Amino acid sequence: MKKLLLLFIVVSCSINFYSQNTYKFYLDLNKISNDLIKITLKTPTITQDKIIYNIPKIVPGTYQVYDFGQYVMDFEAFDSNGVSISVNRLDQNRWEISNATKLHQITYWVEDTWDADVDELVFEPGGTNIEQFENVVLNNHGFFGYFDGLKTIPYELNITRPEYFYGSTGLTTVSTTDNTDKFTINNYMDLVGSPIMYCKPDTTTFEIGGAKILVSVYSRNKIVSSTFLAKDIEGILKAQQTYLGGKLPIDKYAFIIYLYTGQSGSGGSGALEHSYSSFYYLPAIEPSRLSGFLVDIAAHEFFHIVTPLNIHSEEIGNFDYINPDMSKHLWLYEGV
Repeated sequence: MKKLLLLFIVVSCSINFYSQNTYKFYLDLNKISNDLIKITLKTPTITQDKIIYNIPKIVPGTYQVYDFGQYVMDFEAFDSNGVSISVNRLDQNRWEISNATKLHQITYWVEDTWDADVDELVFEPGGTNIEQFENVVLNNHGFFGYFDGLKTIPYELNITRPEYFYGSTGLTTVSTTDNTDKFTINNYMDLVGSPIMYCKPDTTTFEIGGAKILVSVYSRNKIVSSTFLAKDIEGILKAQQTYLGGKLPIDKYAFIIYLYTGQSGSGGSGALEHSYSSFYYLPAIEPSRLSGFLVDIAAHEFFHIVTPLNIHSEEIGNFDYINPDMSKHLWLYEGV
């Protein structure tokens, strides 16, 4: 009986510790207003009087300053009684919160980057899209931030969505219902490396080299399907499986593909690599032409699972999203 009581106490303390030391984010994709989404954060326990909340200035893989904090507005902080706490915006990407030991909740609104009214648009594979009831692209560095000194604690995402939406990602859902998804992520670096695309599903899955592969496609004009593109991607992966000795060094991987019509806002198209996924922003062109375009890009992006995602310098492994010390190994990561 004493052993059972001790076990109960240990488990209860562990659950309480996890709850107090986890970022818990909430957003509702049904409640979008003028391309804006409200973000609510139940904060981890803060033990200092003042704390700084950061949204990235730059993220790995882009090598360019985009100041994602400029798309954040109406930032507010509250204690457990709902009383407002003083916030001072330090610059485009940082907010200093006073009386931080009382901090319980933060709320703010986020505008998408793809059609924002700014001088220089973010390259779409690293940006965000908010189209109510049609398509939402969560490149997570554009929506979620971190407190100074607290990048390595867990994150929890709670996403309410239309029932007909599916979230394509390299993440594994902890739980899902008809209209909600819950994800847990080990730390901020893994969160940034895990984009999610919500839309009506057009997905194909297959297994190769010990890995489960997801191919997800959004195409407004339905010019091409995930089944069609998955055949090309499977051919690429078979070649890379052979090169890597018969087994792929991942358990799961997602190819997340957005096909746009008309002109690209930024003037470009391409992809951005992550540890367990890659996001593609490509023109919705005739299928045979698109196939060749995708094969060239996907072969390159997928091989980033080796470098820099598993072989990299300290600057990449412990990335500073506000004042980065850029790696000098771009020649190794991108090829020469």
